[in-house]
Amino acid sequence: MPPAASLRPFQLDRSLSERLADEYGTPLYVVSEAHFRDRARQYTGAWTEGDVSYACKANSNLEILRWANGEGLSIDVASRGELEAALRAGVPGGRIRLHGNYKTEEDIRAAMQAGVAEVVADSLLEIAHLARLGWRGHLSLRLALDVHAGSSEKISTSHPDTKFGLSVATGDALAGVRSALDFGLNLIGYHCHVGSMMPVPGPVAEAARSMAEFAKRTQAATGFWPLALNLGGGLAVDYTPEDDPVSVSAFCASIAQAAKDALGKDWPELRIEPGRSIAAPAGLTLYRVGVVKRSSSGRKFVAVDGGMSDNPRPALYGARYTVQSFRSGASEATTVVGRHCESDVLFEDVDLASDVEPGDLLQVLHTGAYNASMSSNYNRFPRPAMVAIDDSGGSRVIERRESLDDLFRREGGEI
Repeated sequence: MPPAASLRPFQLDRSLSERLADEYGTPLYVVSEAHFRDRARQYTGAWTEGDVSYACKANSNLEILRWANGEGLSIDVASRGELEAALRAGVPGGRIRLHGNYKTEEDIRAAMQAGVAEVVADSLLEIAHLARLGWRGHLSLRLALDVHAGSSEKISTSHPDTKFGLSVATGDALAGVRSALDFGLNLIGYHCHVGSMMPVPGPVAEAARSMAEFAKRTQAATGFWPLALNLGGGLAVDYTPEDDPVSVSAFCASIAQAAKDALGKDWPELRIEPGRSIAAPAGLTLYRVGVVKRSSSGRKFVAVDGGMSDNPRPALYGARYTVQSFRSGASEATTVVGRHCESDVLFEDVDLASDVEPGDLLQVLHTGAYNASMSSNYNRFPRPAMVAIDDSGGSRVIERRESLDDLFRREGGEI
């Protein structure tokens, strides 16, 4: 097998896929350490303006967090569980940033105990809570900038109706700066995240200009000038051949230049926080075909041994993927479905070998982000194992397959 990092996108040959399926079972998440590290290095090589952090909501497996930490990325966490994952992976608290539109008192106390470097505050009430609890770390304010990502509404996070951040338009953002300064908190700057799956840097560049304008107006009103501006992430990945996102280097260059041009000569540290665009291309999922049939309308269905519990994204917002069989014959439009008691359409009208049969393997590319991390036990299906492979094709389990006992472990006991 060629070195993993030389394959674009990450995919398996038939021999290795069969060996992995036989050894570990299916459905099976397979991640490539080389691909993950390569994408991380593309970012650290292209972004010379400041911190690059990994948004671990994409995939917070402990081994993957170790890879990110090893490549010099800080880690963004959005819950106490993700914070604990980062700590267990050996990430120092000083390299962790806590996000979230609603942080409980327990979240903040856990961050304080862990020595977390920074909290990104999302509301005026949270700023007051941080002051009351004695937060002494860095503080950034997440800004709602009324900038639309241009992608699905469900993954756009800075439009006028967003739940995230302090609105610049309503005056909450300026009030947040005044509040943080009045409380004596260690305010260092501003954060924004426009959304996900942006094939071009335009929306992030627009957000950077809006942040710069806000920073200048706020300096005039309060005297505060930020030490850091975090521009978020959001670069799309090529889930299908029709997707054509810009390169990491082009994305980074464009948004950095937009921020600098808007800020003037005295710009602060500029930060970014990619997640999906690092993790997604480093993973794939193997499924075993169980049923092949046609409906009365003539539609061809292929049922696999997974479904919406291991990949909810198609059901949530119509996400599409590249699906491959290991047969080389002619292809036809096929709808791949899962086993769950819903319509559970995984991949609608994909080109798949016409002679696919029960027992065949399918590989679905770019599933390294928001598949394992969003998986569930719907219909009491155990969640898949996750296996990491190296360039030689060697493999190791980094997350075991759930057992039936695991499904019931929380039931019948005390709270």
